[in-house]
Amino acid sequence: VAMNRAQQAYYEQNTGFTSSVTNLNLGIEPDKANYGYSISTGNKAVFNYAVSKQANLKSFVGGVFLVGTKIETILCQTNAAGTAKPANPTNKNGVLTCGANTVKAANK
Repeated sequence: VAMNRAQQAYYEQNTGFTSSVTNLNLGIEPDKANYGYSISTGNKAVFNYAVSKQANLKSFVGGVFLVGTKIETILCQTNAAGTAKPANPTNKNGVLTCGANTVKAANK
């Protein structure tokens, strides 16, 4: 959730998303003991990953989409624990949906 919000703020200040975890100024190190953090940018979207390094933890992917002139977000978690990178969420006509083998996570 924090990475999604930081991407929204970054977009508003820079008129674009960042592919750098450091640029989000959250104090998150890209490589921690339990999770590896990374970002992938797409066409009018950015995906923030927290990929589990432990077999007993679930991974997460946040999607931040430019929908018209608004920014919409979704946070998804893998259905099962493991170390696989989750599939990206999608935006179809303004409806955000989690990718394969993921479900919408509670925004805390």
